[in-house]
Amino acid sequence: MKKMACGTAAFAVLFGLGACFDNPSAAVNNGNFHLVQAAPTVAWVRAGDSDQVLLRFVNDANNGVVTSFNIVNPSPNGIAVHYVGNYRPVFLQGQDTLQNVTDKDQQDYYVVGVAAGEYTFHAVPTINTADTGTITVRVPPRDLGTALSAHTATAATTITITAPAFTRFTPTSAVTWTTGTSSATTISADSTTLTTTVTHGTGGAATVTNLHLTFPDITTASAALASLVTRDSLTTVP
Repeated sequence: MKKMACGTAAFAVLFGLGACFDNPSAAVNNGNFHLVQAAPTVAWVRAGDSDQVLLRFVNDANNGVVTSFNIVNPSPNGIAVHYVGNYRPVFLQGQDTLQNVTDKDQQDYYVVGVAAGEYTFHAVPTINTADTGTITVRVPPRDLGTALSAHTATAATTITITAPAFTRFTPTSAVTWTTGTSSATTISADSTTLTTTVTHGTGGAATVTNLHLTFPDITTASAALASLVTRDSLTTVP
């Protein structure tokens, strides 16, 4: 009996301690949601491509709350933002199969680059519309576009190639063709045009190497723009 009484008393003490225990960080961890967190905060999407952007609504402890978002003001001519509804399905109470729900602790979107440029869109959580996140999307050009100053030429003709928006040629930029060769290139003072003299037999698409981007804070050549190809072609005639 003594052993049982001692055990009962010890259990009562432990239970009492457990009942009185308080976690001082509980309020911080489970409230004060005020920050829209995006991954990435600056998305890079080449024109014609798409990339994923994940959104959460978090507090200072980086805990997320269950919510959905309204997407506001994406540029229809520059980017398109699409919601991925089947991201992270969950088991609902009383069901044994995964279900797609609207509100989650993380939401998935894919952003399509429509035209070269820098754009933003805003994510507004439905549980607190006063806290808005802004996501930047930079869309480098996919190619040089219709950059050639002429589509037919004779030997010794000088052809000008124009850099697309948000790009510039560099002193080391060089041009090659599908067939044939051209002479040394000249870059304009503002780095927006490149001129080259073609020889007989030069033709096809032009490829220009060593371009760089002109988005803010981008000062070095980008591997993604090591070379760009024109969409139009050149033909030389006798």
